[in-house]
Amino acid sequence: MAYTSKEKFDSFLLAIETEGLPGLGPEVRSSAQPSAALAQAVDALGLGGAATGLAKAAALLWHDHLDESHTVSQDIGSTDGSFLHGIMHRREPDYSNAKYWFHRMGDHPCFPTLASAATDYLDAAGAEAATVVNNNAAAVLLILSELAREREVIISRGELVEIGGGFRVPEIMSASGAVLREVGTTNKTRVADYAAAITGKTALLLRVHPSNFRIHGFTDRPTIDELVSLGKRFNITVAEDLGSGYLGNDTDSENQQLAEPTVRKSVAVGIDVVCFSADKLLGGPQAGILVGQSEKIERIRAHPLMRALRVDKLTYAALGATLQEHAAGQAHDTVPVYS
Repeated sequence: MAYTSKEKFDSFLLAIETEGLPGLGPEVRSSAQPSAALAQAVDALGLGGAATGLAKAAALLWHDHLDESHTVSQDIGSTDGSFLHGIMHRREPDYSNAKYWFHRMGDHPCFPTLASAATDYLDAAGAEAATVVNNNAAAVLLILSELAREREVIISRGELVEIGGGFRVPEIMSASGAVLREVGTTNKTRVADYAAAITGKTALLLRVHPSNFRIHGFTDRPTIDELVSLGKRFNITVAEDLGSGYLGNDTDSENQQLAEPTVRKSVAVGIDVVCFSADKLLGGPQAGILVGQSEKIERIRAHPLMRALRVDKLTYAALGATLQEHAAGQAHDTVPVYS
């Protein structure tokens, strides 16, 4: 009986199946099959024509035979061949060549799927919606521009920090058109300080993770639960810049957990919009991720600056692959920031 296309695809997946996903780097897993066995398995499917070459390149890549996959994919002139070629260079890692092949590939049907996988994983953290921009400073700029332009944003003096690249919170706030309203002192700010500063001009309560800056000793800071309760009491949006972006995966063991605030906790307690970097503790490409209430995220997506700050297809592909590692519980073994 002749195979249908669906049967051939299912047979192909079965033939190349491994324990766990390939890594983002060049590492070879113990579960990888020999290249000769993979070629024999693909030939046995009787795919025919260009499909056989594509299947061999994909199978070799999936089983960590990067050089042999490269030999096959570089002779395939189609969009699919360029896609596999780009992934191979990404794993080497040779980012400039990967970028070249992904750009040569152009649009590919897989990109909407990868983008959906990225937002689905973020939604699984409890957020109603998510979107991605080119870095976390851009995410903060969009939040302030859309949700607080020409209105006041209340922030603790102890959180008016500068982090990498000269990113200063007050300067981003000024560029957004929002009006800075400082409360508390450098070392002590209480929720009552936020409450006393609220007026009819207040648009947003902003909390900023100080990243690698710390004040020790005689200090005080409201919990995120207290800020959320205050926001609900006065019907004011609460936003949080989590900076380094530690997800706090459910699969993390006790010795894998970091002493960092987590995206999951902020979303769970009801922060309206949370933004964080994709390239720090998440271990993905440079990008800024925003998660939170659908209404707020949709407004941010519709902002005119969104087009200028959006990410490209290569970033979506890399981010989708990184989030799949987190979703599979493999990030501590396969994402370079953890290993």
